[in-house]
Amino acid sequence: MIDMDFIEEESELEGTFNAATKYVEENVKNFTQEQLLELYAWYKQSTAGDCEGNRPGILQMAKRAKWDAWNRVKGTQREAALEKYVEIVRKNGNFSPSEVSGSKSKSWVSVSTQKPEDDDIQDEDKTIYDHVQQKNFEKFVEALENFEDVNILDETGLSVLHWAADRGQSEMLRLLLKRPEVNVNVLDEDGQTPLHYAAFCGHPKCAEMLLDAGADTSIKDDQDQTCHDVACDDNIRFLLTK
Repeated sequence: MIDMDFIEEESELEGTFNAATKYVEENVKNFTQEQLLELYAWYKQSTAGDCEGNRPGILQMAKRAKWDAWNRVKGTQREAALEKYVEIVRKNGNFSPSEVSGSKSKSWVSVSTQKPEDDDIQDEDKTIYDHVQQKNFEKFVEALENFEDVNILDETGLSVLHWAADRGQSEMLRLLLKRPEVNVNVLDEDGQTPLHYAAFCGHPKCAEMLLDAGADTSIKDDQDQTCHDVACDDNIRFLLTK
């Protein structure tokens, strides 16, 4: 026997979801990049189900960030994903389904950031990875004292060395390279070394430090590219071939 109450409830939820997606399209500036990335994840989970396919490489920063966000909510049932999307939009404070004009959204706003800088994590809950991403040297040094292995990858598949190279944090990188357990050629989950990140992001000082520590310029990632292949400009390429 079909549960008519369930059908009616689901239909109402879908209507609210459609209104919420329309609201986001019309009020993009009211949301931070982090919120947009999270909304993208729940939108895709609601409309397409679980994330599939290979994770985009470092050269596809926007796609990579969106894939990561979507993959983090993998396994969430459609109704729960719809509710989560609506919940986030409601938290903005100005969303009212009855006031949103137009029909169901058919597009999505773009996310141009590799990794959102803003977050709602409390300071006491932040990890060494957060401190590197946010370029907080003081907190990084404190966390490093009790950090056992700098080669461990975080939930996004990067080590702290990768993040330091990505963010251009040469002083953090210098301390990391002094650690006895450090592997200067540690691979992220796409087969890229910290030198790949320093080269791609255009941080010559970080690249030089990695080279001095023995970084291997011949290592190819999962897309068969070396750090020289992904280097952002000729200056970096010259440094890599010295």
